[in-house]
Amino acid sequence: MSYEEDIIQLAENKKDEMFYNTDAGHAKIVLRELMKNAAQYVYIICCNMGSDVSNNAPYIEVVEKFLSADPKREIKILFTNYDDDSFKQTQIAKSFQKYPEQVSIKALTHGEVIGNKGKPINFTVSDDRAFRMEIDVSEKIAFGNFNKPSDAIILKNHFERFFNNPQTRAISLS
Repeated sequence: MSYEEDIIQLAENKKDEMFYNTDAGHAKIVLRELMKNAAQYVYIICCNMGSDVSNNAPYIEVVEKFLSADPKREIKILFTNYDDDSFKQTQIAKSFQKYPEQVSIKALTHGEVIGNKGKPINFTVSDDRAFRMEIDVSEKIAFGNFNKPSDAIILKNHFERFFNNPQTRAISLS
């Protein structure tokens, strides 16, 4: 079974099994499946969504399907390295613009989100059960699980604390 087939099976079956992600190609697959299998929310902490990990047709398609399927669904994003000019030109930003009531974006005014080992981290969490934690931001090395509520809820709580911190600023896509 290929990596992609394995990730799709874990996601669709909401299986409580740890998976690993060792490069940008794996990240694309995992993030697409997290979005595709979410039902309520997706929260993301990342650098800036400027790479092809989030700016590729399959990912953008599942983002739009997720948002268009139910007006109560939401995506919240916290950027750690935001650049107004480059982000607003991306395809993913243009997709987010179509759903202003469902997509909230903020940026840290300074600093990064630091993990246990003192290095910057990114993560995506959805529906109080699924997550992907990127422990090496530059190499896209990560681990995750499609059905581990105990870890997902901890990440969701961290996300909300960071997102609602006064050290963030709202980003408008209009």
